[in-house]
Amino acid sequence: MSFSTEFPKPAATPHPPHGLVAIHVVAAVYGIGFGSILSLTGSFSGLHVLFAGITHVAVGIGFFAAAMGISKASRSAYIGGCLLSVAVATIAIVVTVSCVQRGESTPATVWGFINAYFSAIAFVTWHSFRAITSSKTPDNDH
Repeated sequence: MSFSTEFPKPAATPHPPHGLVAIHVVAAVYGIGFGSILSLTGSFSGLHVLFAGITHVAVGIGFFAAAMGISKASRSAYIGGCLLSVAVATIAIVVTVSCVQRGESTPATVWGFINAYFSAIAFVTWHSFRAITSSKTPDNDH
């Protein structure tokens, strides 16, 4: 009987691009930071501002959780980050259209950039998710 001194190599786990984690962290910092400011002023301004602040913080926490999961190649984190991005982009589209209908060009431009940013996050996250899932084999699936 012979024993081999070589150990089997661990299966390669595909890692996400670092930029993908970074853009989710940027969205998280924006959501939590801006939401905190809105929440502080919301108690003086009105409940609608307070609700918007709390929503920003909640979505920011979601993006942060997605970023942490994506850094560990978690499939559910990719899906969560993509769904959050699509939700924010959809809201931005609705607000952009509303601003355009009222003839407000500056807010429409700002919301257009927000829409483009979160649409890009959704596209890149989905594309990376597809790359991760297509590279899975029965040997390295987790």
